Amino acid sequence: MSKRLGWGLAFLILAGLALRLWRLPYGLPHIIFSDEGHHIYWALNMGGGDLNPHQFVHPTLFFYLCFAADCAYTLWGMATGLFQRAGDAWTLYRNDPTVFYLIGRLWSVFFGTLTIPLVFWTGRMLFNTAAGMLAAAFLAFSLLHVQYSQIAYLDVPLTFFVLLSLSLAIAGVERRNNRLLLCSAFFGGLSASIKYNGLAAAMFAPLALLVRCLSGTWEYRAKNFLGLSFLFGACFLLAFTIGTPYWLLDFSAFKRDVLDVFTTYNAHGIGQIGYDGGSHWRYYLSGPLSYGLSVPVEIAALGGLVLLLLKRDLKGWFLAAFPLTYFVVIGMAEIRGVRYAIPLLPFMCLFAACFTDWATRRLLAVDKAGYAAAAAGFLFLIPSLVSSLQYAALKSVPDTREAAAGWIEANVPARSGILVSSYMFLPDYNGKFRVQFLDPTLFDTRLLHRSSLKTLADFKKEGFDYLVLDEWHEGIVLEGSDQRKYQDQFRKYAALRRDLETAELMETFSPYRGKNGKFDMENIDFPSRAIGSMKSMGPKVRIYKLTPA
Repeated sequence: MSKRLGWGLAFLILAGLALRLWRLPYGLPHIIFSDEGHHIYWALNMGGGDLNPHQFVHPTLFFYLCFAADCAYTLWGMATGLFQRAGDAWTLYRNDPTVFYLIGRLWSVFFGTLTIPLVFWTGRMLFNTAAGMLAAAFLAFSLLHVQYSQIAYLDVPLTFFVLLSLSLAIAGVERRNNRLLLCSAFFGGLSASIKYNGLAAAMFAPLALLVRCLSGTWEYRAKNFLGLSFLFGACFLLAFTIGTPYWLLDFSAFKRDVLDVFTTYNAHGIGQIGYDGGSHWRYYLSGPLSYGLSVPVEIAALGGLVLLLLKRDLKGWFLAAFPLTYFVVIGMAEIRGVRYAIPLLPFMCLFAACFTDWATRRLLAVDKAGYAAAAAGFLFLIPSLVSSLQYAALKSVPDTREAAAGWIEANVPARSGILVSSYMFLPDYNGKFRVQFLDPTLFDTRLLHRSSLKTLADFKKEGFDYLVLDEWHEGIVLEGSDQRKYQDQFRKYAALRRDLETAELMETFSPYRGKNGKFDMENIDFPSRAIGSMKSMGPKVRIYKLTPA
């Protein structure tokens, strides 16, 4: 690689790192993104001496990584006098968990940034240096990848380990090196130990071996394929066990939670209100992959996928095996989710880079193709770059929930009873208010999303003075869910909306630039679709005063 290309790759890595680090503490300690709070708690809770998480809704490698960093921070605190004893870290978490959330988020930044040079290396091995650079650029500025690299979720680390497993498998084929294939199987096992979706990475080493064996005699093929495939499977299982050891040591709990996950996610399973029902292939193509990469990059990626399949090149088919399999599986699942598309992003970037490089080489002379591919890639990048910069600008403004929490602290009398909806995450203000969630059972799959919502009159009788309602909680039921499946929930929330027409609206905090901003399921957690029409992050929050019964 030339010095110029080296500087170009360094720029992409640093630019990607800057975007992923930008205002990393955003919203803390008041705002917690969905599952992030569970991940941080499970990691820190191991400090009590019990490394068994006693839950296996997710595997545990990421939690152990966070716990290791928590331990390092605690030891540093004890050495510098910040903590007198290890238990002071737990006290700090209860008072202000910001630093522990930052530890989890930094792991996501780390893996998200490392994925940029990794996708370059993969593209260079599969195609050429120019395609590798294009793929790295597409991923560096991918809005979806940037956003989820900033919170302590599992999907970005999962994506890194999946891509690393694939890259090592490709290197094993190129160099005819079985040790690299063993490494591929090992890191595939680690990806499954981050999140169960990574189980699909088990295909890489055997597929790579199959590509190698096809060039030998039948005796060689049978002997090597069967024996080494068994070894790859053992290596995959070993890595999974290293990251999630208690699947063996507490198998009953592991079996219980894995079956629960399967019951929730499999086709026609329990589902998740607002996110379930039907097949979701069209949703991923028109939603997360579209705004997560930009429409031009997505179109180029689909063109690259078709190109690789038509070439009848085993390596191209090998590259396409995981994303096609994964896409079919997540499309069939009962529940859809924006973040489930993240492992597809580096593959889409590679497909797009392949198509762009191929098209420019077909249209222009070889000596000019590199510059033309760079120019085309830059044009494709413009929408992603604009969206990423708009997102960075939104993080310079307080979230609507922060603004609402500040208003409540300044204007609501002490000892008032406050009802808050699920995405508000209102702090307890050291017991200044009596805070209770509006409908805590609504999003609980174990309770089949049975709503515990009462009427405003009932809440008034129980001594609640204020209702803080975010549009995400309300919109999921009234606008995002299947009304036939959730008839009772829809009826209760429709009645609540009618009752609120006569309640006293104290204040509204809107993320939209205009007055006609509408609820969009795709904007939950992060602004995504129509990001230019937003002036801040967060849901629209309305604060109502409930008159005494």
